[in-house]
Amino acid sequence: MSAERLQEEIAKLAPKGSSEEGYAAAEAAIAQMADQIAALVPGLTWKWHDDGLHWLSCLQDTRYETPAEESVLAVTRNTRSALFSGPIPEDVWPAAVKIVEDKARGFGITQWAGNTDVAQNHDIVIHDNDYNPDPNNQWTNSFEIGTRVVARLAGSVGCRLWQKSLDRYQSEQGNPPASGTR
Repeated sequence: MSAERLQEEIAKLAPKGSSEEGYAAAEAAIAQMADQIAALVPGLTWKWHDDGLHWLSCLQDTRYETPAEESVLAVTRNTRSALFSGPIPEDVWPAAVKIVEDKARGFGITQWAGNTDVAQNHDIVIHDNDYNPDPNNQWTNSFEIGTRVVARLAGSVGCRLWQKSLDRYQSEQGNPPASGTR
């Protein structure tokens, strides 16, 4: 990718804010939804579960000969999952989906995909068509809720600049870094 094209891609991503900000907002939303869903079912609790895969590069500075952390400018990220202590009962499932759908709408996430929605086996993904410069990385902003033996609620954040990349870009544009870092 040419230096000019790289700058164009950075300029497209900068208005979205940082990956760190997107991740924090998504996890806060998941915690709110999990609390609301748990309140629907007496005795249902939830806890955070780390699924392992945290981020994937979606914009890299190819002037580096080998991929290195410094060359990764922007990433897509998976959140931790809210793992419930049991399943969401069938009679409560529609209300749980509505909670997720309403919260997702607040993020501009409105498209349904990857749905399995049969009795005792539900998996709903609500996503958007967020811009991603890497055609091999199709992660977007999304929330996913599923229930079978236990219920799980998770999310992903579409392509965003790392905070350090965003700060560098804003500084180059003559703007102070948003994070207060230098």
